[in-house]
Amino acid sequence: MSAMYMERIEALLPAYDCGICGNPRCRSLARRISVKAQTVTSCPYLRERQRGQIDALLEHIEPPTEAQ
Repeated sequence: MSAMYMERIEALLPAYDCGICGNPRCRSLARRISVKAQTVTSCPYLRERQRGQIDALLEHIEPPTEAQ
């Protein structure tokens, strides 16, 4: 299910692919945000409105569970 959220998150990112966040592309950052491995604050170009929209999406994603 996180793939659907990843696409929605990616659409909200600025698509600069600058790498400042530590990822080569915004798509990579979107994937990491969707699995809660990185936060929206990683992108210095993301506006407050988009951060809020991404945070709202993340509220619907279950936290990852540890494999036992």
